[in-house]
Amino acid sequence: MRAILPRPGPNRSNDIHDPMLLLLTTASGRLVTDELYVNTGAGYEVRTEVLAAGGIATVGLGVDRVVSHTPALTWGGSIPADWRPRFATAYDLEVQAWVDAVRRGDHVDPLAATSWDGYAAAAVCEALVQALTADGAQVEVRLRSRP
Repeated sequence: MRAILPRPGPNRSNDIHDPMLLLLTTASGRLVTDELYVNTGAGYEVRTEVLAAGGIATVGLGVDRVVSHTPALTWGGSIPADWRPRFATAYDLEVQAWVDAVRRGDHVDPLAATSWDGYAAAAVCEALVQALTADGAQVEVRLRSRP
């Protein structure tokens, strides 16, 4: 993982660097980029794009949209001001699934995140914090062997 910290934007707060670009390489050699710009004033947007040999698939332009980019197809729309239009229903459903499982004396969906997933996420965050002060140098994500 590498963190690229360009010149700070004019609206950044003193306690965070804004914007920033994170470059991650997966174990299989795929490149992942994460661009963060919190204080743009342009609304709340979370977008995922997969770039592949046959085109680009984008999730997150607006609410509940998947867009395929090919030479003949584009989409335009609005961006919400904050997270609620995009995630409120998902959060409600997640909490309700947990409540229902507790009432049944059961577990939530076995395909849901596990404690190992939480550990792996924490390890990635730890590497990110190190990368923020590594002047663009590569920082390895260190995981213990999975039990």
